[in-house]
Amino acid sequence: MSEERTPKGDDGKATVGVIGCGYWGPNLVRNFNQLPVSRVKYCCDLDGRRLQHMKALYPGVNLTERYEDLIEDPELDAVAVATPAPRPPPNSGRLWFDASGNDEIYLVPVEGGPAINVTNHPAEDRRPAWSPDGQRIAFQSNRDGNWEIYTLDLVNGSLARLTFDPAYDGGPTWSPDGTWIAFESYRDTFPCRAAAACPDLEIYRIAATGGSPRRLTDSPGGDYQPAWSPDGAWIAFTSWRDGDQEIYLMEVDGGSPRNLSANPGDDTSPAWSPDAASLVFVSERDGSPELYRQEVGDGSAVRLTVDELPEERPTWSAMVTKAILELLWTGPSWRVIPMLYWKA
Repeated sequence: MSEERTPKGDDGKATVGVIGCGYWGPNLVRNFNQLPVSRVKYCCDLDGRRLQHMKALYPGVNLTERYEDLIEDPELDAVAVATPAPRPPPNSGRLWFDASGNDEIYLVPVEGGPAINVTNHPAEDRRPAWSPDGQRIAFQSNRDGNWEIYTLDLVNGSLARLTFDPAYDGGPTWSPDGTWIAFESYRDTFPCRAAAACPDLEIYRIAATGGSPRRLTDSPGGDYQPAWSPDGAWIAFTSWRDGDQEIYLMEVDGGSPRNLSANPGDDTSPAWSPDAASLVFVSERDGSPELYRQEVGDGSAVRLTVDELPEERPTWSAMVTKAILELLWTGPSWRVIPMLYWKA
């Protein structure tokens, strides 16, 4: 017969140490602390930033970079090890979306299933973008009091802040080689904050490891929603420079901008096909926001959807059989659904 173990905590609760505070670790700490029979005594991680984040959430926890401290503590009842999360490749059949509530970023299978919260922060986290190798996401967050660009490593859970400006920075998109991130910002018209007060929303790029951003557009009408082409040659974006919202293309250094959509109705939210031959975007040219597809070379826009509800934020799968997936507003929440399939 096994001997029943008596918890060593002064409060009668089992004391637990958690090793690994990146991806799954914070969830383990929260769950152990919410149980009536346990509490977390240690958080162990090699990343000091992660430890400080856990300290802010749980001031009474002991922080250490040495797992030996947990093993050698005779007052510790249990140790939970959060191993690194497997890296989801970009074509793994999973989607990112930002959920309602306080805008967290979740990972969910394309075919449906449980959604996993990967940001898990009380601040707002929005507009996630995959890195080309599937190892990181870039997103915008106001967790430090202002909208900035961050990257999250999906292997070790490390978080990096890329931009440091009192104005809004958001809407990140990766270059196909993973070395650059383009984004939209009001930084050259700060301190105004809202689009109505700041017409000079412009597009910038920054190294994926951080550094000084470089401004790519300069238009009094405002430029935003950058989308880097899969072949690395172009950045598509939405622009007000012609008096209405149009889809523009420019070289990755900001040169040779040209109006692709050229239509009196508002055209927004460009998304590249995997072969960089065409763009899907949202247009109101026929009276309501619908999805259209247009070749980057010559060709007119082809309407893809006919729906009473507004279409928003199209994106592409990277499979041979393509599926347009849209984030559709259906009342109290956003819903990701497949809208159209066709052969490449």
